[in-house]
Amino acid sequence: MHQHFMLPADELIDTTLPGPRVNLAVLKELARRADKGEDPLLAIEEFYAAEFRRAASPPPGLRALLAALARDRR
Repeated sequence: MHQHFMLPADELIDTTLPGPRVNLAVLKELARRADKGEDPLLAIEEFYAAEFRRAASPPPGLRALLAALARDRR
C-alpha cells in the first residue's frame, strides 16, 4: 500500500443510500479496467450516470406496487 493511503470508516458508510453503492460500482469498474489495461476514463461519465440511475430508481416490485395503488385510487 502507498504511504498516504486511507481506509474508509465502514461504520460511517450508509449503503442504503445511492451514493455509496454507485461509488463502489465505479471503483469496481475502474479496477476491472486496470486489470485489462483499458483506459480508465473512457466513457466513465456514461458508466457513472447509468449506475446512478440504477441505484436511485425504486426496485421493480415497488414500481408495480405504486402502479397498483394508483389504479386503486381511481
